[in-house]
Amino acid sequence: GDHRDLHSFPTRRSSDLVNELRITDKGLLVEETRTNINPNLKATTATWGVVSSTLTDLSLNALNLFPGMSVASTGSGWHRASTGWINHTAGTTYAVTWFYRAGTSGKCLLEYNDGSSGVLARLRGSAGALSINAANNCTLSILSQTQYPDGTYKITYLFTPGVSTNSGHGIGPDTAIAGEDIIVLGLQVEAGSFPTSIIETSGAAITREADSITFSDIGWLSSGQGSLLIDWEQVFIGTGTQSLTSWKDATAWSGL
Repeated sequence: GDHRDLHSFPTRRSSDLVNELRITDKGLLVEETRTNINPNLKATTATWGVVSSTLTDLSLNALNLFPGMSVASTGSGWHRASTGWINHTAGTTYAVTWFYRAGTSGKCLLEYNDGSSGVLARLRGSAGALSINAANNCTLSILSQTQYPDGTYKITYLFTPGVSTNSGHGIGPDTAIAGEDIIVLGLQVEAGSFPTSIIETSGAAITREADSITFSDIGWLSSGQGSLLIDWEQVFIGTGTQSLTSWKDATAWSGL
C-alpha cells in the first residue's frame, strides 16, 4: 500500500491488487481459493467455438492480457461464439464475468443454452448496459457492469441453474445485419456468490489456492509497547469466522 516505508511484502501476480488495466500497484489482494472452470479464459478461434458466426483473431492486448476476437453475424441475431463445454451443477451459484468491447453493432448478446433444455440464461442490450432477457429454469442477477478507459467492458452476473448442464457460454453482436460484430476478450466462470480476480486458464480449469500473507522478520517491530497500523479494505464479505491478522510469540497465538 502507501506505507512501504514501514514494511512491504512480496507479491505474486495473481494477487496483485491493481486496477483492471494492471498498471498501478495498489496494494495486496488476499482472496479465498477459487477455480475458473472455463478451460480457456482468452477468446481465440483455436479454443472457442463458432455458432453460425464469423470469428477473426485480433491482436489488441486489451487489459494487457487479452488478444481479442471479432464475432461477426452472418445474418441472424442469435449468431455467436461459444466457449468449450463447461459443467454446471444444479443449485450451485456461479459468478460469470465477461470481458468484451463494443464492435460495429454497438450491442451484445450473452446466452447460455444447454442444448437439451434450450436457453437457460440470456442477457442483451447496448454495450455496457445489458439487461436480463431470459431466465428459464435458473436464477439470474447482474452484479456489476464496468467500462475501462481502453474501451473494455466487464459484466459480472450470478447464474444458478435449476438443472445440471454441460454446455458453453455464448456471446454475439445481437444483430441480423451480416458483418456487424462484437469484440470478445474472455470469460471467467467460478462457483461462488461474488467474483474474484482473473485466473488464467489455457486448456483446463485452474484452481488458485487461498492467499495467505506471512512474514517472519519482525526486527522492525519494537519488543516494547507500541502500535501496529493495518490499512485494509474488505471487498467482499465471506462466510464463517474471519480473521484479519494473527500473531505468535514463543508460546501462543493471538489475533483479530
